[in-house]
Amino acid sequence: MGNSSYLCLSDDRLIYPSSRDGYQADSQTIATDAGYVPLMWMVLFRGADMMIEDFGEPGEPYIAQAPIVEREHAIVNLTEAVPYLTSVFAGQSVFEGYAQFLRETLETEQTKFTTIEMDEIACLSPTYYGDFRAVLNAVGIDASDQARSRLIELTGLRQWRSLPPPNLFTDALKPGSDDMWNMCRVLGTSLYKDVPWEQTAKATSSPTASDVVEDPKEKSFFGRLKDMFKS
Repeated sequence: MGNSSYLCLSDDRLIYPSSRDGYQADSQTIATDAGYVPLMWMVLFRGADMMIEDFGEPGEPYIAQAPIVEREHAIVNLTEAVPYLTSVFAGQSVFEGYAQFLRETLETEQTKFTTIEMDEIACLSPTYYGDFRAVLNAVGIDASDQARSRLIELTGLRQWRSLPPPNLFTDALKPGSDDMWNMCRVLGTSLYKDVPWEQTAKATSSPTASDVVEDPKEKSFFGRLKDMFKS
């Protein structure tokens, strides 16, 4: 499995909570993706939600960035982003369905903050953090072709004019050639606990977005830490 991103919960306004004492991975990690940060995760945040922190040692800095916002505010941001995404992606009506799945997931949680651990993705490109900030700053404002191209590049979407129906897995629909790939690029997939957009698929052993992964790539600072904890 390639470099991954993680949608996480945190009790405090601290980025990369999995690197801190007391993190409960099985309950605080909502979903994951391989090689990208999913589209619907991005719109949980806005540019002002980005934080920067040095996780290195004296003389050996390691600067990481990530968005973090109160979970209830993330739900509001998600809802407000639906018309924007519909406009950016040529009027497709799938985004409210995607948003409802993610909204349902966040509404059942009690932890105060939501964040994305994405340094494993960011370490692959020197411009990633700047590009990511540009995406967040554009939400609700810039629906240009350039903004869409940036979203497609960062999320890895294929055949963006025909995105899969939100109920692709829950209703065990027959996927098109890029549907499984795109579902993971839109919402991610489960890691420790079920996510609502895959529940029926897991119960029936149908293919899920977790089948769509990338080849292993360079490990980031936090990726190496995770490997150390596993060994």
